[in-house]
Amino acid sequence: MNKLRYILPYWKLITLVVLFVVIRIVTLQHDALPSWDAAVYIGMGKYLFSHGSIGTWEALRPVGLPIMLGAFWKIGIDPYVAGQVISLIISAGLLVLVYFFTERIRPHSGTIAATVLAATAVFFTNSALPITDIISTFFAVLALFLIYKAQTTRQYFIAGIVIAIACMFRFPQGLMLVIAMVAIAIKIFYEPTLLKFKKGKLGERVVTAIERMFSVGGGFFLIVVPFLIGNYYFYNNAFLPFIQGAAIIKLYPSLYQKGPLFYVLEVVKADPLFVLGLLPIGLLWKKEYRTKGIFIVITAIVFIAGYFTYQVHKESRYMVAFLPYIAMLTACGVTYILEYVKLPQLLFFGLFAIAGFMVTAGLLFHTTTPDNKAFHDFNKYFNKTEGAHILSATPFPFVYANVFLEHDLYSDWNNAYYEYNTLKNQIDYIALDSCNLEQGCADNTHCTDDKEVLLATLRKNDMEVFSATTPAQCQLSIYKITH
Repeated sequence: MNKLRYILPYWKLITLVVLFVVIRIVTLQHDALPSWDAAVYIGMGKYLFSHGSIGTWEALRPVGLPIMLGAFWKIGIDPYVAGQVISLIISAGLLVLVYFFTERIRPHSGTIAATVLAATAVFFTNSALPITDIISTFFAVLALFLIYKAQTTRQYFIAGIVIAIACMFRFPQGLMLVIAMVAIAIKIFYEPTLLKFKKGKLGERVVTAIERMFSVGGGFFLIVVPFLIGNYYFYNNAFLPFIQGAAIIKLYPSLYQKGPLFYVLEVVKADPLFVLGLLPIGLLWKKEYRTKGIFIVITAIVFIAGYFTYQVHKESRYMVAFLPYIAMLTACGVTYILEYVKLPQLLFFGLFAIAGFMVTAGLLFHTTTPDNKAFHDFNKYFNKTEGAHILSATPFPFVYANVFLEHDLYSDWNNAYYEYNTLKNQIDYIALDSCNLEQGCADNTHCTDDKEVLLATLRKNDMEVFSATTPAQCQLSIYKITH
């Protein structure tokens, strides 16, 4: 009975999380083409835990997820499935975290925030993928929550460590370090209800602010500095992953350059209810709505959404990094309205559930997509070639097989031809996927110049061991190299 006393106040949150997890498990899809990024991270994990004998390595990616997935692979657990389970658990944890964070900012808003976030399609569909979006966002939100309620130097230090963990899963989450500094300044120097600086000794406040900022920075660099030292040791450049990451995100602008309003429109399309997130901002002129929590959440949105808006490369899934904060503002806006019109929350949830069901019904009733046999067989071919050295345009074989990628994934036919000629004495197989090889043609009209030369050379000198055509007319082929 004593345990029930602690659980009953959170029955709505518990119900929401259980329903979310159950529905997400039911709607899990098993496709012939798994997540591209997940496949790369699995390859990196295998590379780490095999001491470089299999898998692949991309310096531009953070090391957090490869370490996690590689550890599962090392102990004999399917890394893709393990990644899905971990991601789903962390997604559920993020809903709980958003609930408690929002409750701190505006009482009785937490369940609304968690519900709005759980019902957003871009969050829902990415919640069980073994990629960095969900995991890094969880640690970033946790860090900001710790900063918001921290009172001691030790608590700020721990928050800095959590920011570093978020950064090690996804580099842009390092922006949380800047957001944390702004949040500390808001807590110490600013009294939102008065819209002016706090009274008191300025010197004492400055010393306190510096002490807390150094504590956060100390926790952050405790994790990040060894990473930078490792980069310098392996690459002779401590910042190489950041440099390469910044460079690759600028590739294929014609495919990913979608304008400065892309995320604004995508957020509204994801859930029109997010528009109510503007209400807490619009009410800042009234002192009873002017809280530190609102200012801190707005700061997070400005920095994180601003960063992704600034980047040329834009994708809907990148919204996961700032959607929790928008959901928190939205929940506060909804609460203001419900309090003003005296509408019970349960009635709101009933109407919201009906609307949400109408929007996401497709996800519920079309829960699986059958594997395309050609892609499935192509990606699993290397199951029977343990330890083979390959060239490939896609990372998907790493999900199924223990092979070594002799060179980076090539980008187009010209690059494939060059790598084949350079490395043919070191490889056992070359895998070709015409659709991926021609993606680079979006910004390079000469990307297929060497296509026919490469195919003719392969047919003449090597042995084709796999060939198939997909319904989308992708030509899939694997050649065994003759030495």
